[in-house]
Amino acid sequence: MVPADWIKTITSLVTPVEQLNPPTRRMYANGYLWGFGYMWWAWDDHHSPGPFQGAYTAAWNGGEYLTVLPAIDFVVAHKAPFPEGQPQRAVSLQQYHTALQQMLYATCYPRCP
Repeated sequence: MVPADWIKTITSLVTPVEQLNPPTRRMYANGYLWGFGYMWWAWDDHHSPGPFQGAYTAAWNGGEYLTVLPAIDFVVAHKAPFPEGQPQRAVSLQQYHTALQQMLYATCYPRCP
């Protein structure tokens, strides 16, 4: 069993979104506030309440993602086929975040915290 304090440590924000390099990773202008923890993308919520508070996500090649939103006890696993012969993701982080927002809207609107 993995200790809870270790999970909190590795999924907490270490590099805020405004410090990410290269600058193209800084997606706050579009509302995608994913900073970085220890091998996890961590929601850089600036301590604001909402369904993304304390959220963290993992992203793998091909558009595979795993997201945990502890504020609403919600977990999403997303798998997408890697396009054969294409060097890029089938689903970008921005596209995934949009889909994640739509899932939240369908699941808990207007009751989301």
